Amino acid sequence: MLEKLGAIPVLLPINQATDAVSRGKIDAATFPPSMLFDFGIGRVTNYHFMLQLGSVPIAVVMNRSKFDSLPPPAQAIIRKYSGQWLSERAAVGLHTLDVQILEQLRSDPRRKVTDLSPADQAKTRPIFTSVVDDWAAMSHHNRELLKEVEGDIAQLRSAN
Repeated sequence: MLEKLGAIPVLLPINQATDAVSRGKIDAATFPPSMLFDFGIGRVTNYHFMLQLGSVPIAVVMNRSKFDSLPPPAQAIIRKYSGQWLSERAAVGLHTLDVQILEQLRSDPRRKVTDLSPADQAKTRPIFTSVVDDWAAMSHHNRELLKEVEGDIAQLRSAN
């Protein structure tokens, strides 16, 4: 996505991005607002360009044999508070935190927060679409996942 928008992406662990920006090794980093201060990037940046590039799923992964070795009550707790339950709560919690952080950034006179205009958003849509199309073209499985997600999105939008 970043490449198609004209940037030169550099893959770095999130905990190294602050140092890379502050030393001038990279010009910018992508972070959700909720993590700007947790990882220190908010200390070394004053310009915030708000472009919704996507989201990162939250997952706790575990080796099957380790899970099987847990006592049944522990397995039951993991099963009960994972999947849809975890996804919904994480999405609501992170969105709330993102909104709070954005309000904090916007109210700080030392910071410049820039949102895309509707015209600029429209210009990015074909780029985003091409990235999704490229991904879908990689395999039948990807195409099926995309079809399922698009169906879920259509269903959610029709309910509103």
